[in-house]
Amino acid sequence: MFEEIDLTYKDGDPALMSELYEKVERYVPWVTYPDDAPGTKPFKLTGEAGQRKYEIFCGGFLYYHDIEFKNYPMDSYKKYPNGITGYPKADFEHKIYFEWFKKEGIDKVRIYINTTPKQFNPNPPPPPPPPPPESN
Repeated sequence: MFEEIDLTYKDGDPALMSELYEKVERYVPWVTYPDDAPGTKPFKLTGEAGQRKYEIFCGGFLYYHDIEFKNYPMDSYKKYPNGITGYPKADFEHKIYFEWFKKEGIDKVRIYINTTPKQFNPNPPPPPPPPPPESN
């Protein structure tokens, strides 16, 4: 589900991080590309269409994690076909926020995630970085 968040600060503003944590569901930085992945191929902010494709991809990645991991107890790889008692079905879902910005002439994306309650599996691993620009 796509949802707009009404924020005071804009992408690239250092105060955005604290606003997302304090005012909006305790979002924390999950990953920043290319900073957190040395060797990541440069990507260009290709406008809303390219950004939206990557956001949808990450949403699918996260959906798989949230749905599939509900079949496992914390710290275990043994699968429970009917899920695990006590793991939330609809009362907890990860949400992500994308901050697209330029810093020192380099295109960047920082993805924030709302934190997982301690009794459940940890936050998922970060998604792959954005792809290089599409060629026409």
